[in-house]
Amino acid sequence: MSANLAAIDELVEEFLKMELISVPPYPGQLGYLGSTKHLACTEVLLPADLLPRISSEMFEQSEKEPCGIRGCTIYIEFEDEPDNTRRIATMKTDPNTVSTFELYLTLKQDRRGWTSILPQFLKNLARGSTIMISPEFRLTKNKLYHAYAD
Repeated sequence: MSANLAAIDELVEEFLKMELISVPPYPGQLGYLGSTKHLACTEVLLPADLLPRISSEMFEQSEKEPCGIRGCTIYIEFEDEPDNTRRIATMKTDPNTVSTFELYLTLKQDRRGWTSILPQFLKNLARGSTIMISPEFRLTKNKLYHAYAD
């Protein structure tokens, strides 16, 4: 279990290096998604426990893979409306390892915040505002090989 925690920490560190996230100033606060160029906003807030939950599920998905998490390419997508998803980032967990599977992480906008009650024209005026990410996410796996046992 402690090996998994260390691996989760390494994955979060990789997200930090790629400036996909930044660490919240105080434990338990919302984190920040660092790169907002694909989302047309100035700030993206993440639930405090979201990254550890995502990382944990990623490691579960990679347990039976030939190269483990090192053989993964991660596609991060953002869903702001139902059936409106766009890719905001792609990363290989280990650039020196051939990808054996892909994980598609879909983050969803949390519409329960105070901005959900604004009329559409005000939302358009405040386009550079804050986006809140939902605690819910979707992680789907695509194998890039076929094993004889399958």
